Amino acid sequence: MPNQKYLFLFLIIFIPSIFFSQTDSTFKKNQLKFLLVNNLSLSYVKYTSENSGWLFGFDVSLNGQKENSTIETTNISSKENGDFGINDQFLTLDVLHFGENGFTNNTKFYYGAGPSLKFSRNKNSQKNTFYNHEITNIQYGFGLKLISGLRVNIYKSLSLVSEYSLVGYFLWEKQTNENINGSDKQTITSNGWYYSLSSLKLGIVYSF
Repeated sequence: MPNQKYLFLFLIIFIPSIFFSQTDSTFKKNQLKFLLVNNLSLSYVKYTSENSGWLFGFDVSLNGQKENSTIETTNISSKENGDFGINDQFLTLDVLHFGENGFTNNTKFYYGAGPSLKFSRNKNSQKNTFYNHEITNIQYGFGLKLISGLRVNIYKSLSLVSEYSLVGYFLWEKQTNENINGSDKQTITSNGWYYSLSSLKLGIVYSF
């Protein structure tokens, strides 16, 4: 639901801006792009001509959860406490060559492609009177990222942007399942191809 609210608010501003935004005729050679909805992305854009250039960016995601629980069983009059935790980190680094075409003076459609590196780590732990277990999953790899988006100038050096991306990676993965008491530990290693189409990302661009 929160993402739908962001999308609705963005469209209210975005659609009228295509037709009524103000232009700045001075060619800007650099941009900072912030994608704030559906993941956090920061990119530095360097134009080598008026309609093409290079994009250097990264996506990052951090998630954590910590819970304390109590389990009661009435028929045997037992009660136990437990802990549950999740800790996730995700990072990609991209170097993309891009081009763009203008629909109007205020609106640009852009597209790009280039190499991408990925690292992710996920850790789940669960602990109670009878169970003390931890699962850690680590992935890293390289691949190709494709992007397409729409940028609309709203005022001088500020623009709104919406973007999709398609990525394909060759990943190495290591998963460790461990009983924290030390009685049992299992390690699984694997590799293979992975691809994903992102959700619609929304943000702002500052040109300078």
